[in-house]
Amino acid sequence: MLAKTVTALGQNAGEVGDAGWAALQAVRKMKDMGSEKLILIGKKGIFEDEASLDESNFDPDDEYDDDGNSAKYRIDVGRGGKNAILYLNDIEKDPEYRSWPTSMQQMFYSSQFGGAPTVRRNLFTLLIVIDPASNTHHPAVDVAAQLLNSQFPLRLGVLIVDNYDASNGAPSAPFMWNKGERPFHARDSFLLMQHITKKYGGMAAISCLLRVLNDTSDLEDKLSVGNYIGMHVALLAAMNVIGSGREDLVQKEMEDLLKAGESEGLGGKANDSKKEPKYENAVQFALDKMIHPGMSFLNGIPLPESNDMRSFGMGVNDILQYEQRHIMELAMKGVITDTAPRSVYATILSGDHLFKQFHPLLRESNKEYLLLGSKSDESSLIFTSSDAVLNCDIDAIFVVEGVFDLDNADGVEAALSFLDVIISPPETWHDSKAVSAAFRIHHFATPSKPTSLVLSNLFCHASSFDVADIKAVTAALHKQADNEDVQGVIEVIEKITTLKKDVNDQIVQLVGKREKCPPANARKSPSTEHKNFYTANGRVYVPYGNPSISAVDIKMIINLEMHRANAMTKLLLPHLLPPSFVATGEVAHFDSRLIHNAVGKSLTILNEIMSTSNSKSKNVSS
Repeated sequence: MLAKTVTALGQNAGEVGDAGWAALQAVRKMKDMGSEKLILIGKKGIFEDEASLDESNFDPDDEYDDDGNSAKYRIDVGRGGKNAILYLNDIEKDPEYRSWPTSMQQMFYSSQFGGAPTVRRNLFTLLIVIDPASNTHHPAVDVAAQLLNSQFPLRLGVLIVDNYDASNGAPSAPFMWNKGERPFHARDSFLLMQHITKKYGGMAAISCLLRVLNDTSDLEDKLSVGNYIGMHVALLAAMNVIGSGREDLVQKEMEDLLKAGESEGLGGKANDSKKEPKYENAVQFALDKMIHPGMSFLNGIPLPESNDMRSFGMGVNDILQYEQRHIMELAMKGVITDTAPRSVYATILSGDHLFKQFHPLLRESNKEYLLLGSKSDESSLIFTSSDAVLNCDIDAIFVVEGVFDLDNADGVEAALSFLDVIISPPETWHDSKAVSAAFRIHHFATPSKPTSLVLSNLFCHASSFDVADIKAVTAALHKQADNEDVQGVIEVIEKITTLKKDVNDQIVQLVGKREKCPPANARKSPSTEHKNFYTANGRVYVPYGNPSISAVDIKMIINLEMHRANAMTKLLLPHLLPPSFVATGEVAHFDSRLIHNAVGKSLTILNEIMSTSNSKSKNVSS
């Protein structure tokens, strides 16, 4: 009853049973629905009632704004940042904003006549990620200055981290003082901003930050830490924040702070309180959120990263207009009032378009889908222990595939990292949906070496073995990849002591057949210019730089594809379940492999067809 028939649209009618025909009809129906409707079905959770699938029951505003533009995604750069981000001002609490109107109605009136939406509420929060010691101009700093000068209700936060520390994922140790002659570091800037904000106020800190960043952005060499402090002292004096003649005293005070290299407590002394923002927390936050210096976020929406100031300016204007409309809509609906919610920022950082962390996939303007290994069957699927058996609670099936150049060491290393993820998966692949995932490894092209031939055959029959044993063989052959013939490869496998004898014999017997399993055979595309990449139900991901993948990467692809995969799985799965499912509520491992293969390929084919159709439509309309 479990037909392999749903591996292609329009398969030969003579090979299709009743269940297969029902499944094929479901696939054709989903193709006719189109991508956008499937996404809405998945979002609404309406799968069974045919009448409920009528388009009139769906609100396009869920996915599009009033102008028909796609709703913008946000990164949750608010939660978890309390001990890492330095917020330099607070519209609702700072005395500098005491004269601002407190009524949202006044804000509406002012905005209608072209004025800034001035109101004493933190309606907009701009987070700028900076490394002041990099001497690099950050255009978002200019945006902050312009908005603040126009009485825009902008709360400004800075995440100050060193470029190297952010990429390395660990803070550098505090540097020796060296009489103040050493180059200043992001840690120094973090401590100074924190100190100035507390002692002299947020406006003083913002003025120092903007001016110093502007004055140092074109320097070829880094300032010494002593001179860096001196710039801040001179600015504070020029603003009459510190009294005349107190410059030397303030300079020494700041030098002592940076010598200690620790955050200053509320009482003006070094403080180990977990509530106190610290540089180490800033680096960890950047790591957790996958963000780096040069990035910036308005209410969680990433601002463009661009050296082209014209395109950056256009992108910022688009986001500002979008977010002002969004805030106005929330105010008109009563979600935002004069006094509620307590945190506008927390309210905005919610919904289906919110992601816990940034990922390069979110920057992709064009999604790409590829069908890999059309001749591959269920025998090449690999499961984690938790995904081996299907049950009635599953919301979405995903087949995650890795394509690797097994003739090359980098490709084998990427395959090993992929196997590591399969062996040690996260507790869940999605925060709210139950996902059953299967995995498959393809060789990019026909193997040209004995080692890659053996590995290709092993991956082609992966379901016959435990994933840990597959990794053990792959790792052993990676270390001794220069075998001249298949017999030499077999001798390496026979020496692997971690394999049980029967498993070793089975693997040797399999690879000794010297058969050639089909390679990925994907159509030519931008992705296939890379010989190492990944897909999830056909959605392509090419890692930047290192070809290895992590569980975070896979979770992000699954997150982005969830609504459509949820709809497709729920609409197709009932036609593939065996009679035993009705009695037990579960599907045995063998049947589960068949179902994952059928659903995975069907969803991939549909995704590829619909993405191609969308691309053609866009080209025609443009």
